[in-house]
Amino acid sequence: MLIQRRFLLFAAAMIFMLSCVIIAAKNVYAVNLKSFILKPVPIPKNNPQTKEKIKLGKMLFFDNRLSGDGSLSCASCHVPAAGFTTPTRLSLSYPTTMHWRHTPSVIDSGYLKFLFWDGRATSLEQQALGPISTPFEMNKHIHYLTAELYEIPVYRKMFRQVFHAKNIITQKMVAEAIASFERTIVVTKTPFYSYIKGNKHAMSKKAIAGFKLFIGKASCIRCHYGPVFTDNKFHALGVPPLHLTGKTAKLVAVTRHYFTYVNAHLKNSNKIKRDLGRYLITHKKSDMYKFVTPSLIDIGEIGPYYMHNGSIKGLLNVVKFFNKGGGNIPNKSKLIKPLHLTLKQEYEIVAFLKSLDGPKFNITSPKLPHFINK
Repeated sequence: MLIQRRFLLFAAAMIFMLSCVIIAAKNVYAVNLKSFILKPVPIPKNNPQTKEKIKLGKMLFFDNRLSGDGSLSCASCHVPAAGFTTPTRLSLSYPTTMHWRHTPSVIDSGYLKFLFWDGRATSLEQQALGPISTPFEMNKHIHYLTAELYEIPVYRKMFRQVFHAKNIITQKMVAEAIASFERTIVVTKTPFYSYIKGNKHAMSKKAIAGFKLFIGKASCIRCHYGPVFTDNKFHALGVPPLHLTGKTAKLVAVTRHYFTYVNAHLKNSNKIKRDLGRYLITHKKSDMYKFVTPSLIDIGEIGPYYMHNGSIKGLLNVVKFFNKGGGNIPNKSKLIKPLHLTLKQEYEIVAFLKSLDGPKFNITSPKLPHFINK
C-alpha cells in the first residue's frame, strides 16, 4: 500500500513537472515571437539623421573617388542588388591585392554592436572610415580624400549645409554622412515578420517546421535571436579554410600577414596560416578563431557564399556544417555540437531562413558631382 502510494505521488509529481515544462515552453515561444519584432534603427545622439545628410552619405557611398585609383566605391563591395554584399567568396580588393575575408552585408547594420567579422568597429561611423584607408581595400589616405572632396564645388556646398562648417571637410563628417545613409538600409518586410504579426499564411508549412527546429532541436536560437537574429557575440566554429592556389594564394597570404602584424604585432605573422579572428583585436587567447555572429536577415539574398571567408556555398551546406557539429578548431564553442537533423529537417531550416528574406533593394547610384560644375 505504501509503495503504491509513493508511486502515485511520484507519477503526480512527474505529470506536474511535465506540465510546467510544456507551459514554460509555450511562454518562451510567445516571448520569443515578441522579441523578434523589429524596432526603429537606433540613432546616435551625436549624429542625428537628416534628409540632406542621408543624401550626402548616399553620394559618398557610390563615389569611386573614395578609393586611391578611383576604381572602387563602398557600393563596389556592398552591391545593393546582391543584398549589399559581394556574390564572391572573398571581397573585392584594391588592384594588385587580394582580400582575405568575405564581404559582410550592410543590411540592418545599424542594429549591430560590432562591425567587421572581428568586431574591430563598434559604430557605423567608425566602420565607414576603415576600408577607405586600408591598403588592400580602397587604399586612400583619408586626409587626401577630404582635401579632394573640398575641391568639388557641389560636395563643398553640401558639407557646409549639412554640418554648418565653413572652409573645411573632416573625416568625421565623411564618416557621419556615410553612416547616416547606411542606417536607412533596413529590411522591414519579410514573410517571418508578417507571420509573427499574425499572418499565419505568410510562411509555408515547411518554413514553420523549420522555425520550430530553429528554436528547438537545432538550437540555432542560442546565437541567432532578436529582431535581426544575432547575439552580437563571438564564437569559434571551425569554419574550413579556403583552399587557394597560385598567385591568389600568395596575395591572400600577403594580406593575412599584413593584417596580423599591424593588429596583433606578431613578429612571426608570416607563419600564421589561418585567420585568428577576434584575437587580432583583443589579443586574448580565448578569442582565437572567433568571429562575430552575423545577422540572418536577407540571408538567402546575400549568398551564395557564407561564413567569414566565404568557404561554404549555399544555405543547405551551412546547415549541414552546423548539423555535423561544426569543424575542427582548438577552442571551438561548446554550443557547437552535432544536431542529428534528418535531411528533411535540414531543408525545413533552409525554408525558414529564406522566410527572413525581404524585397530586393532598388537603390541605384545617384548623379555624382564633377570637379568643375557642369
